[in-house]
Amino acid sequence: MDVFSHLRDLIAIADHGSLAAAAKARGVAPSAVTASLQRLEAHVGAKLVLRSTRGLSMTPEGERFLLQCRRIVGDLEEAIDQVAEAGRLKGTIRLTCINDFGRAALSGLIDGFQARHPEVKFELALGDEVMNIVENGYDLAIRTGPLADSRLHARLILHAGRSVCASPAYWARHGKPAQPEDLARHNCLVLSRQGDPQRIWRFRDGAGEIAVQVSGNRTANDGGLLRQWAIAGAGVVLKSDYDVAGDLQAGRLEAALEAYRQTDVNLYAVHAAGRQPPRRVAAFVDYLAAMLPD
Repeated sequence: MDVFSHLRDLIAIADHGSLAAAAKARGVAPSAVTASLQRLEAHVGAKLVLRSTRGLSMTPEGERFLLQCRRIVGDLEEAIDQVAEAGRLKGTIRLTCINDFGRAALSGLIDGFQARHPEVKFELALGDEVMNIVENGYDLAIRTGPLADSRLHARLILHAGRSVCASPAYWARHGKPAQPEDLARHNCLVLSRQGDPQRIWRFRDGAGEIAVQVSGNRTANDGGLLRQWAIAGAGVVLKSDYDVAGDLQAGRLEAALEAYRQTDVNLYAVHAAGRQPPRRVAAFVDYLAAMLPD
C-alpha cells in the first residue's frame, strides 16, 4: 500500500472540495481517487470524508488526521528538497495574508519570487481575520502586531505606523480633529473581526497611550473596503502606512492627528514554532525582508 500517495490524495480532496477536482489536480482518474480514499479509510479504521448531495466534508477524525497528514507530507517533501540540486526550490507555500497588503504588495512580491524559483507554487488566502495557521495547515501568515500564541514564531519584515485618514472632501465638510478625542464627532469606518467591531482606536501621546472609542455608520471585515469607502468620502479610517501610502501621495486621502500616530504597527511573517520551516518558506521570508523597505 502506497500510504504517502493516499495521504496526498486526501490532502487534495480537502483542498479542492471534490473527488473530481482532486483527481484533476493529482492527474489521475476520479475513480482512482475514490479507491485511494476507500483504502486509506480501511487502513486507518475510520471514516475520514463524508459525501452528500451538497458536497464533501471532513469528519472530526478526518480533520485531525488531515492536520497530521499535512505535517508528514510536508516533512517528506522537505527531506527530498534538502538533497535536491543546490539552490533549487520547489513545492507549495500555503500562506494567509491581510487583505490590503496582499492586494497592494504581496501579489507583486510573489511574481518576483516565482521568477527566481519557478518550481515554487503558492496557495494564498486573503483575509483580515486572524486565522489559526497551525490548525488550518498554513506554512506562513503575514500579520500585523504582537503575537499572543506561543506556538508561533514571527520575523519582522516591515516597520510601519498607522494613521487616521479621510478624503479631502470629507475633511472639508467636517474639519480635521485636533486631538484623538475629537474623533467622537466623526463618522469612523470600523474594521470588524469575527463579528467584533474594533471600535477602540489607539494613539501615542509621548510615552503614553490614548485609547478612544469611535463609532460610525459602517463596519466591514475587509480593510480594503474600508479604504475604498474613505476615498469616496464616507468617513474616517485608521490604516497602516503600507495600505495608504499611495493614496496619501496621490491626494486621494489626507492624514490627521500625525502628532499622535502609532509608529510601531509592524508587519511580521509568522510560522509554526518548534520546527524549521521548509527551505522554500524560509527563502520566501528572506526575500520579503530584503525587498520591503526598512
